[in-house]
Amino acid sequence: MPTSDGGGAVRLNIYDITNVASSSYAAAVVRANSIAREVGLGGVFHGAIDVYGVEWSYGFCQNGTGVYACQPGKNAAYKFRESIPLGVTSLSPHSVKQVLSELKQKWDGESYDLLTRNCCHFCEEFVDRLGVGPIPTWVNQLARHGFSFCEWSQKTSEYVYSWIDSVSAWWSSSPYAEEES
Repeated sequence: MPTSDGGGAVRLNIYDITNVASSSYAAAVVRANSIAREVGLGGVFHGAIDVYGVEWSYGFCQNGTGVYACQPGKNAAYKFRESIPLGVTSLSPHSVKQVLSELKQKWDGESYDLLTRNCCHFCEEFVDRLGVGPIPTWVNQLARHGFSFCEWSQKTSEYVYSWIDSVSAWWSSSPYAEEES
């Protein structure tokens, strides 16, 4: 909704990701998110931006844009957790639509990645374009840690394989290799 000065209040809506096979697992996700957030680890969250009475987010799809809209706080795929005020955008509703048109082109559904290009990454870019925010770091912290771990694991395995190749090359050219023959 527009504010009295013509701007639009912007809110980050946070959901627990509960679109899983069983209700007991979904309840466990909600509990784990609460604990992880309390100890500073973040959690497994879906994020969306509410501006001018419409909630915008991003997700995987095979064709076209992954940007979609729904009623604020009513995304049926997840369990609503909380709404965080991020400020007031000075952009008009028309300008917000233009920003979203650009984002829809950039954020195609097939490029979704849980760790590097998810709904919370979309929210970060959207609020930046709206001139508000930033979103709290805990919202996407688990994905960042996951990406860092994957990146570290990849570099470590590359190093280990390189080391093994070096040792193998050395061994095959050493006098010890001839003794085993």
